[in-house]
Amino acid sequence: MPKHTKDAPASGKSGWAWWLDKLIIIAVFAITGSSVMFVVRPFLSKVLDIEGSLRNGPNSFRLMYVLLVPPIYSILLVCLGTLVGRRKYFTKVALRMWGRILPASIVKKLQ
Repeated sequence: MPKHTKDAPASGKSGWAWWLDKLIIIAVFAITGSSVMFVVRPFLSKVLDIEGSLRNGPNSFRLMYVLLVPPIYSILLVCLGTLVGRRKYFTKVALRMWGRILPASIVKKLQ
């Protein structure tokens, strides 16, 4: 029987360890998504002095919001994943996300 590791619980989908692991993963994604909004919006208004929303503009707010969310989301995702003991999993998720945006040569350097 394989040993239980931090990467994948050995008990399968019917075991409590598997369900707890999935619950932790969902919670990390939920907390990260919510936290990004609470970080980016004040940063734009207080540091860059850009007030607005994605719906009502101005376009400078929209552009900066879209440019700031992915890197901050990735950093928070890996940090929170590390806190719950799943750094390897969330690092793979963040690199996969950046692999869809950046050229492969740059993503390989990040690994």
